[in-house]
Amino acid sequence: MTRTYRPGALGAMMDEYERAAVELTNLLETVDAPRFVVEYPQEAEKCRSIQKIMRHVIRAAYGCANHIRAALNMPVTVTLPTNLEDKHASIVALQKALNYTAAALDSVGYDLHVRANA
Repeated sequence: MTRTYRPGALGAMMDEYERAAVELTNLLETVDAPRFVVEYPQEAEKCRSIQKIMRHVIRAAYGCANHIRAALNMPVTVTLPTNLEDKHASIVALQKALNYTAAALDSVGYDLHVRANA
């Protein structure tokens, strides 16, 4: 199957972001329900279970998207998820976070020249 890539540096970033999300989703699909929520108390709070790691990843994805939206003077339109009960909810939430990011970049075009704030 032929893949169409987005143009420019931002397009490449979004393509890579989606590729990584597909790999993560494929990995999550192999995890059974009990293992998704099992906690390892010796780990840091955000890393004690796959469920908590996914919550952190998804909230970070929305945080990144919201920073992009703020830089583009776009409204922040989502509430961050607080609880993801199972792996399927995590997969859906991750896809929604990617769609939210892509929608911001789609609206301005991927050939946008990015200038760092000094």
